[in-house]
Amino acid sequence: MASLNSDLFITSARYGNLEHKDPRSWERLDCPFCGGTQMLVIGFNDVVPGSESYVEWLRCANCLRGVVRNGDAVSPATLPLDTPRALEGDTLTAWNEVRACLSVGASTAAVMMCRKLLFHVAVEHGLPDKDSKGRGPTFAEALDHIEESDVFTARMRPWVERIKDVGNEANHDLAAISLAQARDVATFTRQLINLAYELDAMIAGPNTSDAHGDGSGD
Repeated sequence: MASLNSDLFITSARYGNLEHKDPRSWERLDCPFCGGTQMLVIGFNDVVPGSESYVEWLRCANCLRGVVRNGDAVSPATLPLDTPRALEGDTLTAWNEVRACLSVGASTAAVMMCRKLLFHVAVEHGLPDKDSKGRGPTFAEALDHIEESDVFTARMRPWVERIKDVGNEANHDLAAISLAQARDVATFTRQLINLAYELDAMIAGPNTSDAHGDGSGD
């Protein structure tokens, strides 16, 4: 009777049946944890690579964390977009949740988190989170406040409203939000984060040219 692992080829320096020098023991793949691109193939099953039943276990040569390929799907998936350096606390946690939702195809959840982030940006820029009756601001009020606070200009409002419009669909309609729509909304949200947080952080940072001199002699 064949063992459970009889169809596996295991990479090993001495005892495996796939040596490190075998070209099949290394693969180029973006690491979802550190961004490295070189993966050691730990093992794979004896089916055609790329087929639905193909399974491959890999380990990043940089951070040593592992990923699994099942057919064409890699788990965990590489997170889309980037992590803004100026974010911290709950804002950073919320943005990372947007990226995590996109990475697993949870489009509607990603859009809803972008919607929450837009409200959060408005509140962090002075909009009261509740009025005298204990009610939170509407989306229109949040957009108006962000615009009046010069986070974005009137010319940029249409793409910021895109977060609202798709978010309304996600909030009120049962129809699924497409991954393309979710990525659009996330991209707009990323730009809003840039305007609301990162540019100010860059201006407030150390002026390296002043610290080292610009060589002008003025």
